[in-house]
Amino acid sequence: MERRIIITIIMLLFTVSLVFAQTTGRLAGRVVDDQGNPVAYANIILVDTDPLLGTQAREDGTYMMINIPVGTYDIRAQQIGYRPTTVTGQRINVNETVTLNITMARDAVDIEGLTFTAQREMVTPDRTGSTRGITQESIENIAVDSIE
Repeated sequence: MERRIIITIIMLLFTVSLVFAQTTGRLAGRVVDDQGNPVAYANIILVDTDPLLGTQAREDGTYMMINIPVGTYDIRAQQIGYRPTTVTGQRINVNETVTLNITMARDAVDIEGLTFTAQREMVTPDRTGSTRGITQESIENIAVDSIE
């Protein structure tokens, strides 16, 4: 009788561990621009997750995100020089890799004009050592009564 109880308990623990073994899924794919070129190092994030879940695409535009809790997510891809792209309602299933390829459109980045102002030379080419000039005004402001 004791042997049956022990075997039943072991089987019950084994079954419970199988139920809770896999509770996450994976997301993989490639990020390309509208001409089919890879978008290197694009950021791919799951919107409104706490903590924020995300990954970064490799140089060839491929990415993989693991350990994503099962659910439905909005997925955003963003990179400087491209318009952010959001895919809504993507379902992540238990122990399954969902493939999601994302296409991003190029976006012009406006940079305001730069103005350079010339100043006096900081280094005098004919001097080999450092110097310091003292003006009459700085001598008058020194807090001493005599030179000694």
